[in-house]
Amino acid sequence: MAISSMGESRPREGRAMKRFAIIVIVAAAALATAATGESAQVDLCVGGPHCYPTIQSALDAAHDGDTIRVGPGTFAGGVTIVRSVTLVGVDAHASRIAGGGPVVTIGSTSSAPIVTIASVTITGGVTTTNPHAPECGLDVPVCGPGYADATAIGGGIETFAGTVVTLSRSIVTDNRATPALTTNSVKATCATGPCVAAFGDAAGIDVWGSMRLIDSTVSDNHASAPAQSNGGGIAVHSGASLSLQGSRVTGNSAAATAPAGRFVSGGGIFVNGGATLTVDDSSIDGNAARLANSLASPYPIQDGNTDNSNSQGGGVFLANGSTAAIRNSTLDGNTVSVDTPLNQSFGANAALSAFDVALTIDGSQIEGNRLTVGAAATGFGPAGPATLESDANGTRITNTRIDRNTGTVTTSGSSGGLIGAVAFFPSGGAPTMLTNSSISNNTMTANAPNGAAQITGAGLFNNGPLVVQSSTISGNRGVANGPSGFATGGGIVNGFFGGPAPLTLQDSRVTNNVLSGSAGITLSGGGIYTVGFPVTLTNTLVAHNTPDDCEGC
Repeated sequence: MAISSMGESRPREGRAMKRFAIIVIVAAAALATAATGESAQVDLCVGGPHCYPTIQSALDAAHDGDTIRVGPGTFAGGVTIVRSVTLVGVDAHASRIAGGGPVVTIGSTSSAPIVTIASVTITGGVTTTNPHAPECGLDVPVCGPGYADATAIGGGIETFAGTVVTLSRSIVTDNRATPALTTNSVKATCATGPCVAAFGDAAGIDVWGSMRLIDSTVSDNHASAPAQSNGGGIAVHSGASLSLQGSRVTGNSAAATAPAGRFVSGGGIFVNGGATLTVDDSSIDGNAARLANSLASPYPIQDGNTDNSNSQGGGVFLANGSTAAIRNSTLDGNTVSVDTPLNQSFGANAALSAFDVALTIDGSQIEGNRLTVGAAATGFGPAGPATLESDANGTRITNTRIDRNTGTVTTSGSSGGLIGAVAFFPSGGAPTMLTNSSISNNTMTANAPNGAAQITGAGLFNNGPLVVQSSTISGNRGVANGPSGFATGGGIVNGFFGGPAPLTLQDSRVTNNVLSGSAGITLSGGGIYTVGFPVTLTNTLVAHNTPDDCEGC
């Protein structure tokens, strides 16, 4: 029911009411036409005199091609769209669809409509279940007994495979995805037996088909679960696609919660393997991936690995085999946090994680992102990179600033290590290309008061073929605090994990990078650290770095 009505008439609203009266007349004529068996496309209205009282009742009466016009007010959510219709409100701040879980479902196992939603707010959804059961959710290699029932997906908008959805001038905000049930993990072992398994995904939008967002906002949606959470704002499943055009994904979060949180990815957007993400003139800012647990080392154990838990991709997480193009956009102020004081959890990539992904970034800004890790140790490998990682051959980053990001690791145990702001791990083949870009003024800090503190590449960590053209790597700072340890590569570390890592710098600058640390810390390669791998410098300046310009050049 409409909480506010269009029934009142005031002189200053005369023009709007005349327009709405026309809509009512058209809607009445459409109902008469339908009664005679004709199938002309019509407009239906919701929320005024002679209009349908609810959005669902209008949807039930609609046919393919119809337009449903929603008046001002707040209308009940929990609606399902199974026909190819247009649903349009007066304005996103005036026409609200609220409640339910999901608020809006598009399609079903037997229908795949083409739907446009415009000028509405979709809010207040709380989902505790999985509309795709018996299928499991995202990033679940083995769908064990009870997993589908211990999954919550799609708080704001839920879509099914084959659907084609356009969301225009709309807002999806303040929705939740939290499972009602838990079960036992079939892969992970905790101290007293199987770890808990429960999954909270896609609090804002869950995409199984094709979705395009135009001048829309997905904000302040929150997914959480006792074990695993993916895609706080938006989740994109295998075979699906998401396009952002002039849109905003901001303030969303995914959280794997204490006492047994294990995996969290994609605070803003999670893109599964085989899916596609395209971002143009948009912002993915201020999202968070949060991991917390009180599991004591060496638990959890999974696939033979101890302390197996991690938090990655505060802004965007791109799973193996996905494709992404980001143009003229921002990924600013996203965060990844790890709070696991008794074990060795991993944290990385506050802005973007890309594993074996066809990735291009152009004309964009990646600034002010923050990685914070508090753990017993990082003995199974350093945390990070702090901001962005790409592991595929042929990654292209052009005309992009990666500046003023931070990473901090604090450990109480034997070691605390951190890779720098950006890392490339291609396996060979086509080189990574960094062109007309900057990696500057990033600060990486490792605190290990009881052991070895390690910084490896404050600005850029490279472990494969890399060509840097017309770019600047400057003003980055690596700080290692502890009784022992090292800090290498204030600007660039090359081939630290074995390569092969041929590095070429053309028409570029590596300047004013700084390594510092406690008295027991070994410092080397303030500008570039490369041992055993060729570095080719063409018209490139490496100067004014501290404590030195190059180790191994």
